[in-house]
Amino acid sequence: MNLSPPPIHIYDHVGLSATERLVIEGMIARHTLLERAARWAFGEGLLVEEPRAMDEFSLDVPVRLSEDRWLVYDST
Repeated sequence: MNLSPPPIHIYDHVGLSATERLVIEGMIARHTLLERAARWAFGEGLLVEEPRAMDEFSLDVPVRLSEDRWLVYDST
């Protein structure tokens, strides 16, 4: 039985280079829960914006990686 978490899907809206994508995939590979993502972001000193309700079922949680890069976690 395989107990490893399913892969995290990245939707690239900015045209990341292959290297950038690999780096981000490596950073978020263990973020299978929003709590893990938040703990990681706060531990790295990253800005975590207020969650934004997209509809009654889902939230987006933006995390600022750099001046021009954001990760946005979708929580449904």
